[in-house]
Order: sequence, then structure tokens, then C-alpha cells
Amino acid sequence: MSEVWIFLQAALTSFIFWATVTGLSTVFLVLTALIMFTRSRHGPKQTISAADYGDLVQYMLAQYVGAAADEYHAAVDFAAERAHFAYAVDWLQEQARTGGDRQRVLASLDALRRGDTKPAEMILKSHMDIARNEGNNAYAGWMARHLGAIASIRDPNASMAAYREAAAIDPTEPDGWNRVGLLYRRNGQLEEAAEVFTKVLSLVSSAENPSACATAASNLGLIYRILEKLDDAADRFIESLSLNEVLNDRDAMIRDYTNLGFLYDGRGDLEKAEALHRRALSLAEELGRKEAMADSLVNLGLILESKDDLAGAEDSYRKSLQLNEELARPVGTATSYSNLGLILQAKGDLDQAEQCHRQALTINEKRGARTSVAADYGYIGVIHQYRQEWNAAESCHRRALTINEELGSREGMANQYGNLGLVYHNMGNVAAALESFTHARNLFAEVGNQDQAEQVEHYLTQLQT
Repeated sequence: MSEVWIFLQAALTSFIFWATVTGLSTVFLVLTALIMFTRSRHGPKQTISAADYGDLVQYMLAQYVGAAADEYHAAVDFAAERAHFAYAVDWLQEQARTGGDRQRVLASLDALRRGDTKPAEMILKSHMDIARNEGNNAYAGWMARHLGAIASIRDPNASMAAYREAAAIDPTEPDGWNRVGLLYRRNGQLEEAAEVFTKVLSLVSSAENPSACATAASNLGLIYRILEKLDDAADRFIESLSLNEVLNDRDAMIRDYTNLGFLYDGRGDLEKAEALHRRALSLAEELGRKEAMADSLVNLGLILESKDDLAGAEDSYRKSLQLNEELARPVGTATSYSNLGLILQAKGDLDQAEQCHRQALTINEKRGARTSVAADYGYIGVIHQYRQEWNAAESCHRRALTINEELGSREGMANQYGNLGLVYHNMGNVAAALESFTHARNLFAEVGNQDQAEQVEHYLTQLQT
């Protein structure tokens, strides 16, 4: 049954890699200090408490997962936009305390709890227009950026329009351009995003605004990494790290060490990657950043797993799981369960592995993360294959295939067709196996995964002789 693992392996590696980089790729510091919302039963209230945030955050995340090309883009861009949203709400709360239109602002905050952004948008636009008419472009641009952040809940196009207006009003302010670049990245317009982040680096010198330059360099490095321009990505990450070291911005340094760690992992230098992820973990521990600790532990576990240190990887995943559950982080908790399940499967503890994957499945179904749901069904299907429970395995892989078809994920479809081919072969259904393997081979070839296409061709040849 050694071949059972082959077809899912490519999908697992890609999925786990992108899932665990979330939260560390952009704007890490703000993730631990956000404004929280829920519905109010008692009318407008001035302060939105931390206990109130869950519903709206989950709504925002669902919107991003639905719009993004993959969960990596969704989580990275959601993290940044969530921070921008929190800053905008901070401003509204300050207006509710000190401004001259207190009741209107309080009503807009109450509307936000219900997911209605229009009242807040109207207030921000009014302040933007007044400042612009008075020639106060810096303040007008600030209001436009807040407007873009609030509008992101309702409509990414409205958000982009506001951020573009912010950049037009105050073209030398890098924050507006950075937000335009982030939205381009969210929409999969990578070349446009790279152009914008390059523009940011040309707007200000590292001496004038080292923080803005570091952020732009990091964002540009991410684009280069996605485009597989690894040398350019390394240069930008190192530039960002150097600037943040001068600033002693250790939160941003965690991000930079993490990005460099993934870069060296991609190059196959596992020793360097491990050292970088350990440095990120050490900084997170020093600062007491539990979210960063949880993410760094998962990232470290991936490296240890690649080095065949299963005991070390399991320890890292268990520690990350404990932190993610303590912090009530559904994405992190699901990722930790999935990675732990893979380790337990590799160690032969199939019952515990299945429990972990089903825990991840429950979380991912609840948050509407369909890419992750498809992966979870695939993981469970592989466990059923190892047990030779062919009907159960077929059911799981079929469900994963259906989701991938609905998502238009050809590589996900290829992996599930490959697994179904193995299932049908073991069930003695040669015709179904041939059909599934043929689909898998063709899809792997279409997405440029020649190694997997050749492996499937090998199975087809064996079946036909």
C-alpha cells in the first residue's frame, strides 16, 4: 500500500506550506490588538469589547476565502485588512467619545455590529471631503484609507476605489499605495501588486521612513516568492529585516525571519530554514506573542518533518495546537490538527490520525474553508486506504473531488482522481481505475506537474499489461 500516499502528497505539501505562513507574512504586530464586535441587544454602545468581535471576523474571513485564489492569499490579506479595519474602528470610537456628532457615530458602530458598513462609510467620506476642500490632503488621505478598510467588508471594488483615492489625494504617503498593492495581491494581480510595492520603495527613502520601506520590501518579497523569483525575494526580505533590526521592531523581525525560513526551505536548505524559524520562535517567546509562537511552532514542525524528525515535528505540532486552542484560533487550530494527523499517520497511529483530521474537518466546515475541507476528506480517505476500507475511502475521495471540481482546482482534482484510481484498482474495478488514472494523468499534465503525470502513466501501463 505504499503507493496510497503518492497522489495526495503533492497536495498536502502545498496546502500545509501556505496555510502555516498565515499571520506572519504581513503586518504581524496588529493581530494581537483588534477591536471586537457582535450584535447588540441594548442599542448603540460606545465601546466595542474584545468579546464582541467573533461574528464579524468570521464574516470577513469567509468573504476573503471566497474571493481569493487560495487560502494563502485569503489569510495573508485578511490579516492585513483586519488590522486596517481595526484602525478605522478606533477612529470611529474616538469620534464617539470626543466628536460633535456622537449619536450618529454611535449608530454607525451599532450598524457595523450587524455587518452594515454604509453609515460608517458616509461619516468617513464626509470627513474626507471636508478635509480635502480645506486643502488638508494628509487628513483626507487618512480618511480615505479608513473608508477603504470599512468598505472591504461590503465590496472589494469599493475598497480598492477608496484606497486609490487615498493614493491620489496624498500620493507621497506610502500606506495608501501599500493597501492598493495588497488588494491587487488578493485579486491575484501579482504583476500589478509588484509594480505598486516597487513604487512605494521609490516614494520614500529608508532614512525618511524606514518602517514603510520595510513593509513594502516585505510585501514585494512575497510577490517575488509567489512568482518563484527566489533571489529577488531573498533580497527584499533581507532588506526588510535589516531595516527592522535598525528600528528594533522585533515583531516585524519575526515576520522577516519566517519569510526567509520558507524561502530557504523552498531552496532545500533545511538547516538554514530551521535556524531561521527557531529565531522567529525565540523572538515570539521573548515578546510573549502567543499567536506568533503557535505559527512558528507549526513552521518549525514542517521543517523537522522534512528532516524525518517525526518526534520533534509531533512535539512542535502538539505545542502549536495547545496554543491555538487556548487562543481560540480556528484556522491555526485546524492547521495544527491536520499536521499532527499526518505525523500520527506516518507513525502508524491511524485511529489518532483520523481523529485529528476529523477535528480539522469540523472546524473547516464551520468556517466555510472549502479548500481545507477538500484536503481533510482526502486525508481521511488515505487513512481508509491504509485500513483497506475501500468503500469508505471511495466516499471520502469522491467528496474531496466534488469540492475541488466546484472550486475549479485542477491539481486538487488530479490528486483525488489518482487516489480513486488506487481505490478502484484495489477493489478490482479495472475499468474505473483506468478512467480515474487517465483523468489524473491529463490533469497533472495540464497543470505542469510532469513528475506526477509520469507516475500515473506508470500505473496506467501496469494496469493495461
